[in-house]
Amino acid sequence: LIDFGSSSSEILPGLISGQLDAIGYTASVGINNAVLQGNNVKIVADKGFIDPDNCITDAWVASKSALDDGVIAGEETIAGKNVVAPQGGTVEYVLDVLLARNGLTMNDVNVSVIRDSAARIEALNNGSIQVSVLSEPWITRAKDSGAAEVWVPYYEIVPNMSFGTIVFGPNILDKNPEAGVAFIAAYLKGIEQFNQGKTDRNVALIAEFTQLDPQDIRESCWTSFKPDGKVDTETLLGFQDWALDKGYIDSLLDLDQFWTSEFVDAALLKFQTE
Repeated sequence: LIDFGSSSSEILPGLISGQLDAIGYTASVGINNAVLQGNNVKIVADKGFIDPDNCITDAWVASKSALDDGVIAGEETIAGKNVVAPQGGTVEYVLDVLLARNGLTMNDVNVSVIRDSAARIEALNNGSIQVSVLSEPWITRAKDSGAAEVWVPYYEIVPNMSFGTIVFGPNILDKNPEAGVAFIAAYLKGIEQFNQGKTDRNVALIAEFTQLDPQDIRESCWTSFKPDGKVDTETLLGFQDWALDKGYIDSLLDLDQFWTSEFVDAALLKFQTE
């Protein structure tokens, strides 16, 4: 296990170079571009998806004052507002989908980038921004502080999208696929325990590895993980179409060039025969 800290930009190059065998990675144009450049990396499993049957794990939140004053109401009222949205990835994609269904584009909002979630909440509280993306536990913290309320949950925009994925590199894909099957089998066992919910053991483990307060963990909405580990490929293809339109990738890939179900399929078969 290698900790890259806050240097997420080093994770994918580490996978490509063989320094890493597998990574957890958000849906990203980086995967497509890596494959287009001739590298053998593939998405192999879901690592958290936008579950329309779950509570709210990811959302666009609006400042409490903007909601109370009616400055923010229906989705179309985002026009002309100050919005925090990191660009070049899934957040921009979700914002574009939200804007497009209301006849708007990125040119109709004032976009800024604030990396730190605590700083986003402060900006919502002081009125310098009206809308921001937040994920748990920051959604709960924003609500508890009175700074913001959920405006549009992600599951109303991109239901079932696999936001997190497990990605394998050449060490597994080219040299040791058996290890990949064993890894996914162990990973699915971990999901099975996680899906037991907010047990004392699960809360303690999450607190240990995230350094979050156990009470925050209990109060927050937990991400949904698919028990079979399968990726929603339709949303991956939709994301790729968007990336091409935005100029973030040069051409489209066939699905099997950047995704495979073989490791999940083999791991599930392994479970059935044990």
